Amino acid sequence: MRALVLGTIIALCLCGVAIADDAGPPAATATLNITVRNISSAGGKLLLGVYDETNFAMKGGVPVAHKSTNVRGDRQTVTFEDIPPGVYAVKALQDINMNGQFDMGVKGIEPFGFSGYPEIKGGLPPFADVKFTVTAGDNSIDITLH
Repeated sequence: MRALVLGTIIALCLCGVAIADDAGPPAATATLNITVRNISSAGGKLLLGVYDETNFAMKGGVPVAHKSTNVRGDRQTVTFEDIPPGVYAVKALQDINMNGQFDMGVKGIEPFGFSGYPEIKGGLPPFADVKFTVTAGDNSIDITLH
């Protein structure tokens, strides 16, 4: 009886190993370091969103990843981990009044920027102009706020 129970346990363990082996290697992920430059001394929060092409221009589009961090200086690096490799674009905003949205008013506009887009020409740029490729491992980009 003891041999039968032990044999059953071993068989169940081996089945579990076989199932795990069939799943293949874990999906590769990436780390994305975003250095934001030209941050205003007005303070607030730095809001960053990493978007795929479908969600970039969509009103209410959901980013693949997003972060909010307190502003510390005129240059800051924010790290995203476990990003799936792919083609993305980043939207960045210095939310000076910390209300979670982009504001334009009598005091001007809150500083904002996009990946791969050194000059702001008005409006949301096309995805093709701001896209970049994230590969497995470490990746870095720079964004300048305007």
